[in-house]
Amino acid sequence: MMKEERNKILRKLRIDLLATMEKTARAKPPKSGKLFLYILFSLNKNLTNKIINNASIHKINFPPDAVNSCLDNGWVKECTQKRKINHIILTATGLYKIEEQENLCSIEEIMNQLQGKKFEGGVKGKSFKDTTLSSKEILISIALICFGAFSAESRLTHKNKEKDIKILFNDIFSFFKGKGVFPNEQFDDIISNDEHIGEYFKHLNNLSVRTQGLFNNPGGSRYYLDLYVNDQFDENLRTIISCIFSNNKYSRDECKEIYTFIITMNSTFHLKMRSPNLKIKKEQQEKLRKCLFYCLVH
Repeated sequence: MMKEERNKILRKLRIDLLATMEKTARAKPPKSGKLFLYILFSLNKNLTNKIINNASIHKINFPPDAVNSCLDNGWVKECTQKRKINHIILTATGLYKIEEQENLCSIEEIMNQLQGKKFEGGVKGKSFKDTTLSSKEILISIALICFGAFSAESRLTHKNKEKDIKILFNDIFSFFKGKGVFPNEQFDDIISNDEHIGEYFKHLNNLSVRTQGLFNNPGGSRYYLDLYVNDQFDENLRTIISCIFSNNKYSRDECKEIYTFIITMNSTFHLKMRSPNLKIKKEQQEKLRKCLFYCLVH
């Protein structure tokens, strides 16, 4: 009897949590209904606290013994918001317990998700290697090539010339959209023109893994492709190009157009930024030309 009353409390809290998330634009629950995994890996702390507190329930609606047992087991806790006196909220332990009972979550699933999202490799022979770039990751990677940011010494910083960099990003998007790289998207679908340039480079947590560590963000608003790592510029450039254009193949004339665009864009960027380190050197240009033909010509 006690067990069933405790489960009623946990189920009610979970149902209210689900309803709260449905009303929260940035926390729409997954169709699978697996809230524990979704909250753990997809929501930040502030948003999680907000929805958890908004989904509180009053203790008076349940038997005191069952409520106290849930509190003692750490499945719920008292809500600390002043407007919700005598309310209780779910804890991570409580949400996991009820979803485990309803076969929505397991330790193995958590470990698999953790391995896939936070560590490289897989669990029990499963591979989590994902080299497919998002549209934003593709745009940033192309931009870094156009800007000649090929090493720590030629890194891109967005602290100056923000307006110029935004214009160049739009030009890059427009050209490659015409080449089928962004077939169903507009620039604002990927990056808002209203955003500060620093926002362009946020939410790129997976880009380093997906490019085998070649994308580098050492902090301080600095970004570059580490193409000279292990003295393998040619091979590393091929890796980046293959990641960017994984779904695209072109004729030789189209590759020439892409190459000409990149070199022209780099010259424009170099003139605006007045940074000699960001100019694509002659030997780099030739390697880039060969790489584009090697990777993209069908």
